[in-house]
Amino acid sequence: MPFKTDKRMRLTVSLTMISVILGLMLSMQYKNMRVTADAQAKLPQTDPKAQYTAEQLDRIKDENKGLEEDIEKLNKQLHGLEKQAGDVDKNLAPEIRDDLTKYKIMAGLLAVKGPGITFTVDDNKKDIPADKDVLLYITHDSDLRMIVNELLIAGAEAVSINGQRITTTTGIVCIGTMVKVNNQRITTPFVFNAIGDPKNMINALETRGGVIEVLTRPENGRYLTITPPKQSPSITIPGYAGDFNGLKK
Repeated sequence: MPFKTDKRMRLTVSLTMISVILGLMLSMQYKNMRVTADAQAKLPQTDPKAQYTAEQLDRIKDENKGLEEDIEKLNKQLHGLEKQAGDVDKNLAPEIRDDLTKYKIMAGLLAVKGPGITFTVDDNKKDIPADKDVLLYITHDSDLRMIVNELLIAGAEAVSINGQRITTTTGIVCIGTMVKVNNQRITTPFVFNAIGDPKNMINALETRGGVIEVLTRPENGRYLTITPPKQSPSITIPGYAGDFNGLKK
């Protein structure tokens, strides 16, 4: 029928255009997130360029915020178009559906599986000396963010903490004795799963002066317990279980 054919064509064009734009925006945001993580992790606060770099990071964060808003709008449009496409023809443009799947994986909306590493971060359960600050022995949100940043810099394609998928919009915030990730409260031990090149990620974590050494060595003033990262040929990381401003995955 001409009407059905015309509608199918319009949907195909719309899905193609939005999926391409969404893919480009996700790539830009992912790149910005890695640049921000890299700069925050590698630039000492005493560096004379720190103020200038802080301004750059603020600009990147502002750009990310704008991208997040645009991505949410595009996701809503895609959600509606996919429903229409399914109503018209469930076999519509398989190549477009493949692109949509790829972009949803990039956004963290779908589960992924692949080789990677797993390890656990926990508070130090030993008796704390009376002259020591208890805060040095417990895991803070900043510690978790530091580890996530290190994994991203090392090329991690997907990361989760206690089953919560880390996305470009994930917040990691301390709430009393717990930590809120994706608006879900989680507690120790914090189990990290990361998909990517296992050797690169382990080397990044365990390198001299790296995040594990910083968070576990008494000479660095921290006393956390972090298990040695283990390689795994197959790790499954779930998709983001929440919603982007009301858009369920």
